[in-house]
Amino acid sequence: MIYSRWRPETGGYDYFEAGPGIPLGNDLPKPSLGIGSSIGVASVDIGRKMPLGAKHVGSGPVAKGMVTPVAGTSSLGALALSIGFGEIAMVVGGALLGWWLRGKSK
Repeated sequence: MIYSRWRPETGGYDYFEAGPGIPLGNDLPKPSLGIGSSIGVASVDIGRKMPLGAKHVGSGPVAKGMVTPVAGTSSLGALALSIGFGEIAMVVGGALLGWWLRGKSK
């Protein structure tokens, strides 16, 4: 079975080969989607897990076989990618306002 992993730095995909493949008639494993936001899940975090022992067999401009998540991403990475600076500023500002109001009530 061939697996493809996106290379965000240079574009294109790295290809890996692992095992004899999935026999015909069997359902594929459900892909891992990680943590999403109101607009979905970060594309770099979606894909099927690459089996241990997969060997690099080449690279190219398009995906072949099954697509795996980008190397080094995690659900936390997807969450960080989906949150903008405005949302972070609102959370920090709300926390500071709460802290300030709490001090005024004493």
